[in-house]
Amino acid sequence: MIKMGLKKLGMAVLAGVLFFLFFKMMLLIQTPGGPELVHGWKVQFNNQIIEVDLPYQRFADQKTALLFSYQLKATGEDALVIPHLSAQAFSVYLNQMLIYSVGDPVEVSGNIKNYAHVIKLPLTETGENLLEIELFSRENIGFSSPPYLTSFSNGLEAVTRMNFFMQYLLLISMGAALISGLILVILSFSDHHGFSGELLFGLASILSVVYCIDYVYVPTWGSIGTALLVKKLSMIAAYLAALTFFGGLEVYFQKRIKLALGFSVPILICIIILAVQVNISSLLLTIPYLNGVLLGLFIAAVILIIIKMEKRLWMMVPVVWLTLSMAQLVLAMNFDRPWLFVMQYVVIISAISFGVNQIFEFNQVFQENRELRKKTNIDPLTGAYNRSIIDAGIIQPQDTLVILDLDNFKTYNDHYGQQVGDSLLIDFVHSMRESLRGGDMVIRYGWDEFMIVLGKIPMEDAYKVMIRIQYEFQRKVNDKKLDFSFGVACVENSVEEAIKKADQRMYQMKFDKQAYLPRGEF
Repeated sequence: MIKMGLKKLGMAVLAGVLFFLFFKMMLLIQTPGGPELVHGWKVQFNNQIIEVDLPYQRFADQKTALLFSYQLKATGEDALVIPHLSAQAFSVYLNQMLIYSVGDPVEVSGNIKNYAHVIKLPLTETGENLLEIELFSRENIGFSSPPYLTSFSNGLEAVTRMNFFMQYLLLISMGAALISGLILVILSFSDHHGFSGELLFGLASILSVVYCIDYVYVPTWGSIGTALLVKKLSMIAAYLAALTFFGGLEVYFQKRIKLALGFSVPILICIIILAVQVNISSLLLTIPYLNGVLLGLFIAAVILIIIKMEKRLWMMVPVVWLTLSMAQLVLAMNFDRPWLFVMQYVVIISAISFGVNQIFEFNQVFQENRELRKKTNIDPLTGAYNRSIIDAGIIQPQDTLVILDLDNFKTYNDHYGQQVGDSLLIDFVHSMRESLRGGDMVIRYGWDEFMIVLGKIPMEDAYKVMIRIQYEFQRKVNDKKLDFSFGVACVENSVEEAIKKADQRMYQMKFDKQAYLPRGEF
């Protein structure tokens, strides 16, 4: 017990260290490649002008516009990089001339906060240049990190790198999470025990993709109503993803779903509160408190589940990551900190990791069951199918069947012993397989009696196949006294009728041999 506890503690510490490194890596991506414009900014808001330092943010309880102005001197850099801002639309002016614009400043419904921008600056060579950046938003508004100056080529490279991690990698990960989620849901249909781990983790993965839509770069949703609906659906999906995630962990580690059912009531209340919000401002004011409730439930669930965790301790890593990223999100929103959010990345990483784990485990169980079924249908001595395979419906109408029986096998077995007799049966099966196609099947029908399913081929071709097998068998055993009799029939009305006909023809061949040839002696 103590040893397991230490392992869990070590894994939790490792998860915390990895989360810290991941967070630092995401911050390093936005490391400025030139002088930051931190001091000397003026902000015009409601006919008031104040001096501020960046980063600077404020909450917009309605459609708000902030005009940031900066006296820019010509320094040799010809580009402005904006790594991260809080706005739904913005415009950039240089010396009162519009040089860059993103989003719709009228409807103000876009989602552009997770996207970096590089802007070419046609600076005048003498004197100062007036740089103005006007932000429009119905949410938080301001700069999460200061813009900086650099050359256009370096800025383009930096922005490409930042946007790859902030957007394109997120989109790729969302696609992977959606695919793994759909695969898990499809696989869950093979489980007949109610809410399976595959179903719950699959739903959590799909819902996490819906949640991350709110982090996708969209210059405009077309209307404020659409933007509000997207944000509501995103947050509702996040809460449902957390609920199904709880359930998946419970089913996976404890083979039951009880804790998640208890948490479903407060989560349902949170969803109802989200759904009744009438505008983005009230929604954003409500979300931090609901996230705090969800964080408390999440921590309680994680602790209870980790206590019971006895296998797959590596799964503690995404669990701890989810907890820490949610805590970081709640602290940033409640205390108005301009931190980079990593929740969306952690959600997707966790969804993919749990999804892939479930797929691999399902595949392992499938392969084990397949091998088990194969063993029950395979004759252990010869490697041929046993006759139980016939009941599985592998013989189709118009297939050609052959019943074979070794001549004088009992006498041979009594004379040389069972071990030599077993070797003869093995050689007999090898002789058949060497003369058959890949889709043909050899079935051990009795002690020394076999069946071949040749598929839909003419009877005359079946006899040619048997001549090849006879030649191959006599070449392998090198004993002219050893032979076999066979009968061929086509499945016309029923499999049973075809087997009966082939069996009768095999015994007729055996009878004809005994009538004209002396009984073999070994």
